[in-house]
Amino acid sequence: MDVKLIEVHSFISPIDASLVKNILELEGIDSVINNEHINTSFAFHQPAIGGVRLMVREADYDIAKRIVNRTLAEQQNDEMQVEFDEEEWAYQQEQQEIQEKNQKIISKGVRIGLVLFGLLSIALYYLLAG
Repeated sequence: MDVKLIEVHSFISPIDASLVKNILELEGIDSVINNEHINTSFAFHQPAIGGVRLMVREADYDIAKRIVNRTLAEQQNDEMQVEFDEEEWAYQQEQQEIQEKNQKIISKGVRIGLVLFGLLSIALYYLLAG
C-alpha cells in the first residue's frame, strides 16, 4: 500500500526539523525529513529545493500541523520571552502561511527555470553541433 507523504513544515535548519520531528514522534506521529543533507551541502540551492522538509502521512497532516504550529509558537515565545495575545498569534500564523506559499511558488518558478534552461542548452548544443 502506498502511503502519501505531505509537507507539514519547511525549515532552514536540519536541527530545527529534527527537534520538531522528535516532538511529533512523542505524540505518536511518524514523520520523515527530506532534503536534510542536500541543504547542508548546497545551502545556496535552498530556495529551489524548498528547505528542509518535514513530511507526515496525509492522514496525520491536520494534527501534525497543529502540533508543529504549537511547538514553533512555544519556541518563539521561549526565545523572545514575550507573550502574544490570540489575535497577534493568529496574524503571525497567517503571515507564516503566506510566506510558506510564496516560498513554494518561488521554488516552483526556480525549478521551471532550471528545466527550461536545461532544455534550451540541449537545443543549442544540437543546433551548434549539427
